[in-house]
Amino acid sequence: GKEDKRLLAAEALRKTVDSVLSVNADAKMVMVGDFNDDPNNKSIKKILLADNAQGNEILFNASEATFKKGFGTLSYNGIWNLFDQVIISSNLLKGQQHYAPESFTIFALPSMLESKGKYMGNPKRTFRGGEFNPEGYSDHLPVYITIVKQ
Repeated sequence: GKEDKRLLAAEALRKTVDSVLSVNADAKMVMVGDFNDDPNNKSIKKILLADNAQGNEILFNASEATFKKGFGTLSYNGIWNLFDQVIISSNLLKGQQHYAPESFTIFALPSMLESKGKYMGNPKRTFRGGEFNPEGYSDHLPVYITIVKQ
């Protein structure tokens, strides 16, 4: 099923991360995108091994704290999901170039959101039911983090 495909994708990414780290243990990696799962789903937690706990884990999920507060990048049947995530290698938590703590941000200008009707507050989609909306841009909101260079 669909979950199987997400688990396989997470496994492939995990293998790539491990491969890069085997060549360069100090590699600084940033993985950004639509993972099609929330930060607490199996593909992210158990397969990719991305968490928001600070410690010795290899990957840090910058998105998880925001998700735990109930925020998301897309709404499906009135429930917010945070599929669009930023996951970083833990060596980006410290050093001269590092992730600014809690800088994960969901970028949402009022013009990017539906202002009325059933979908008020949701991202303004380009297509809804096959109908083109020239003011729309996506059914997901963009995300970003800040990397500090000292």
